[in-house]
Amino acid sequence: MTKPELEVLNEKLKAELEHVRKLNNEQDVELAALRAGADNVQKLKNEYTERLSEAYWMPTKNERGAGRKPKISPELIHEVNCLRVDGLSQRAIAEKLSISVGLVNKACNALI
Repeated sequence: MTKPELEVLNEKLKAELEHVRKLNNEQDVELAALRAGADNVQKLKNEYTERLSEAYWMPTKNERGAGRKPKISPELIHEVNCLRVDGLSQRAIAEKLSISVGLVNKACNALI
């Protein structure tokens, strides 16, 4: 190869390298945006669980904690409602989670 041909190839290589660096930077920006989005989703999920706990977790009846404890937790309510949205019947959800149909019904009605 002649020297001018090598210089042309070198310039093409530099241009291609610059293009690859630019693409890499764009991917880094997109990755950072995805990570920020994932963090936001996690924050929203935590906030949702916290608010669900505040709204539907029945407090104890007195300071000693005497009385019947609730069988239904916010996590169970969320899981039951997710399965319900997926199209499962209350009976199928009860069998899948090994709980009673009545408890499934209470969980379904808790968010209404």
